[in-house]
Amino acid sequence: MAFKSKVPVGYRWRSSNWFIISCIAIALFSENFLYSYIVPILQVMLEQRLGIDESELQATTSLVLTVHALVCLVAGPLTGWLADKAPNRRLPLLLSLGAELVGTVIIMLAPNLPVLLLGRALQAIGGNTVWIVGLATVADTVGHENTGKVLGGISSFFVSGLLFGPMAAGTFLQVLGYWWTWMVPILMLIIDMLMRVVMIENKNGHRSPTKEYLSDDTPSNENTTRGNNDDQFHEDAALLDIPYLNHDTYYDDDESLPPREEAPKNNNKSSPFTSNIYTMILSDSRAAGGLICNFTQAVVLVGLDTTLPLHCSEQFGWNSARVSLMFLLLQIPSLLLGSLTGLLKDKVGTKFPTSVGFLTISVFLWMLGTASSDGLSIVGTGQKGQAIYMVAIVGIGISRTFISGCGTIEITNVMKEIYEEHPERFGSSRNFSSGFSMTNFCWTAGMLVGPVLSGFLTRSVGYYYMNLTCAIISAAVGMVGMTFLPSKKKQPIALH
Repeated sequence: MAFKSKVPVGYRWRSSNWFIISCIAIALFSENFLYSYIVPILQVMLEQRLGIDESELQATTSLVLTVHALVCLVAGPLTGWLADKAPNRRLPLLLSLGAELVGTVIIMLAPNLPVLLLGRALQAIGGNTVWIVGLATVADTVGHENTGKVLGGISSFFVSGLLFGPMAAGTFLQVLGYWWTWMVPILMLIIDMLMRVVMIENKNGHRSPTKEYLSDDTPSNENTTRGNNDDQFHEDAALLDIPYLNHDTYYDDDESLPPREEAPKNNNKSSPFTSNIYTMILSDSRAAGGLICNFTQAVVLVGLDTTLPLHCSEQFGWNSARVSLMFLLLQIPSLLLGSLTGLLKDKVGTKFPTSVGFLTISVFLWMLGTASSDGLSIVGTGQKGQAIYMVAIVGIGISRTFISGCGTIEITNVMKEIYEEHPERFGSSRNFSSGFSMTNFCWTAGMLVGPVLSGFLTRSVGYYYMNLTCAIISAAVGMVGMTFLPSKKKQPIALH
């Protein structure tokens, strides 16, 4: 049966690459922003609202941060598998925002620790879906030739959410108070949801002509769903309940892209290649090295989130606003040096920047630990120690710009090469979600280990030796990067 279907209002910009990439980048930033937003508020919540004893603050803080990572770790591979099976991205994207919004409200109102942990778990489920499905959406949008470069920029942006979250929360808590502080992430999620509703999915960057629409004499048999009907809309492919272009009707205007392979008609059985996609990724030394670097970066950053507020409050006597400035110092180098380190990666590849980044960050982590009561006596916790602490924070921020995005880079390049060698085995989805779930798995594993390791070591051996341990781990991973990461001549795509 034939029908008329008008082009959606604003279709051109709503389905444009820049708008889709902006929506996903903001969503990924928001996910990390929400994760770390609670850090400076947590001490107030635990002491004043939940009545947690002061001696249990560090352990409880680690528990709250660990629950989020543990849920992501368990849900990551399943989310990637389900995303590859889903016919479109609309439902998982909107449900993920709903879960994050509900979780945030539960955390804000939590009367006890179990309810607080429930809210964190809901945030984790929503954020995990955003991460995996969002990166896969970008890959679908820009095509595999441009995926690496685009995802590199997004990676640098969304990681900054881990640092902007505590900075914003600490400042708002000091100025606005507890309840108004929580209005900020709630408003951010609402805006994010509106952007996601407006966005129209545009696979592989192809947009069919929009000047015409289906007429009443359009044939209704099955063959009209393919071929030259490039004005046909498919109601399930858009994020609004409106008609959308079926990706199978696109003309391949860009001849640089490989021809699309049709998915097998019988999708009930997965090919051996599809069922072993994780094995294929892990067997590549570049991907394995990138994932190790990704994991370690999360351990360092989240461990810093866990211990920095309490350390500065107890050792230096700083309030939440001043503690927030430390997170700003971590972020400023990324804003100033991100493009320069991107140019460096273009010229020399990821091996040198990532290795140097981890080696230098190990030095600054050690410096960070010296400014404590159990650190070096010549440093102490007075004005001299506080100055050294701030210098170390800036140094970690600079080193981070060389490390950021390494795991995403290598996974993207490996998946691209696998797809070029075996396009017929991927079907229409190309299993990009499964590949990105590996970076998500390692990142969330680092988010799980970071709070546990830093909290346990701080309580057991002190702040200085905790930082010394993290410094040794970072130096070792720097050597791993030097061994396994590719140089420019082996790296087909340079990322920023």
